[in-house]
Amino acid sequence: MTAKQIALFLMIIRQIKKMSLIIAFLISVLFLINFIQVKLVHPQESPQLEQMINQYQDNNGNNQLAENIQALDLIARKAWFNWQWQVYTFGIILLICLLLFFSTSQLLIIMAKTNPQVNFQTQKKKNTINQASLYYSFFVLFFLSTFFIIWLTNQDFIASPLSRTRVKPLKTVAKNLLQKNWIAFRGYHSQGIGYEQNPPFNWDAESNKNILWKIPLPKPGFSSPIIFKNRVFLTGGDKESRNIYCFKIENGELLWEYQIADLSSENNNFPQVTEDTGYAAATMTTNGVYVYAIFSTGILICLDFSGKLIWQRDLGVPDNHYGHSSSLLTYEDQLLVQLDDNSNARLLSYHAGSGNLKWEVKRDVIASWSSPVLVEYEEKPLILVSADPYAAAYQINDGTELFAIECMFGEIGASAAYADGIGYFGNKFATLAAIDLKTRSIIWEYFDQLPEVASLLATSQFLVMAASNGTVTCLDAKQGKMIWEQSFSSGFYSSPILINNLVYLTDRQGKTIIFSLGDFFEQKGEGNIGEPCDATPAFFDDKILIRGYQHLFCINQ
Repeated sequence: MTAKQIALFLMIIRQIKKMSLIIAFLISVLFLINFIQVKLVHPQESPQLEQMINQYQDNNGNNQLAENIQALDLIARKAWFNWQWQVYTFGIILLICLLLFFSTSQLLIIMAKTNPQVNFQTQKKKNTINQASLYYSFFVLFFLSTFFIIWLTNQDFIASPLSRTRVKPLKTVAKNLLQKNWIAFRGYHSQGIGYEQNPPFNWDAESNKNILWKIPLPKPGFSSPIIFKNRVFLTGGDKESRNIYCFKIENGELLWEYQIADLSSENNNFPQVTEDTGYAAATMTTNGVYVYAIFSTGILICLDFSGKLIWQRDLGVPDNHYGHSSSLLTYEDQLLVQLDDNSNARLLSYHAGSGNLKWEVKRDVIASWSSPVLVEYEEKPLILVSADPYAAAYQINDGTELFAIECMFGEIGASAAYADGIGYFGNKFATLAAIDLKTRSIIWEYFDQLPEVASLLATSQFLVMAASNGTVTCLDAKQGKMIWEQSFSSGFYSSPILINNLVYLTDRQGKTIIFSLGDFFEQKGEGNIGEPCDATPAFFDDKILIRGYQHLFCINQ
């Protein structure tokens, strides 16, 4: 290159360097101004919103006020999504400018060293240019650092305004009352064992035998009903809306319905779900004071028994290719959420009264569809969870991991079981592993006819599992040896439930087989709702609630 060409090239490089710095400066200034405006005029800390929240508290949870708060919250969330877009866009442009600035600076230095004809007029000018470059470097680095610090410290900006409500201390409900009712998926602690229930063991929908009532379901869903006293709670949903329903257990009367407000469709991040999971697959839970639900959109919500909103959280749409289905659990003042997905798997505990996050544990697993199980081991409450690749246990008070044993594989849908100090974890294409909670080690494994969806059921003597191909297996709980095996014409997604030493197991066609739990298979009864069923029955007193594909049934002798 001639000296003239080199001079022209250097001029272009210097202009690019200068322009990249100017653009970086302007973007940084605009970004900081925008940030200051957001902080000074915080949409979720406006006097109007604070006044509405105080009115909401003073009025004991007024529905209209809650809706107004949610509407204002929607505006705040939209502003936040716009803010996030600006942060992302400005950050990319700022990074490009930074790369251009340093690359052009480096190029000028290299050319000055390798081309003798590139002369500076004076040594003073050369020093001035070097000094300016140094200042420019610090200048750009400062703004880049400022950008990332602001971005990192504002990731939790978007939270529901109802999280600031002054909720009264949570009332404690007696353990025996919780056991008597059906407060979660598979009952108390989600272990699949009933207490103080005396249900019938024969019914038929076609002849109306022992059918107390039958009502059509307003919305589809695969969640199971829960019961507290005289109320039945259930979720349903489709792409149009996600709803919570409360029915009167005596006659099936709809007492109230609550439609969830969420932003999934507003921000073009609506979940993609399959037909056998849907938008309402996770079962609700209750602590006897409030009821809780979670949907495939990532909305976690708390209502009181009259259907008034207490609090709501948006956990973000789970990265789950079938749709979220892990059910909820409560323990004392905690609400437990297993949110295992493909990008941000975690176990969370919220304060059941306020919705404030108590603790969160990141999990190195992929998406699962199983639900947490609560056990009391040596007077210490633990949570058992299962997902590829770990069978794991956590302390409930702070989320400390007790163990994580690599023995699971594939798409885990079956929930764990527990009895007599042993946790049982199993799923089709993986293994059935019996883990001693004391030694934290596997004491035996079993590999045949494992469940795909239906959860495990365990006592100190027996372990029962129901496969999706229609095979029911009973094992020795201590040694893992098969005691008996029975085949049926239809498979099982519904989980087995033990009531008064009788196992109630509903197949996918809606037929329930009732058999005694013992050394050989002995059928004691049979029921049929006459339509497909994948949900697990709920039991209360002398009644059974079964969710079919189209109807909710109440069975009563």
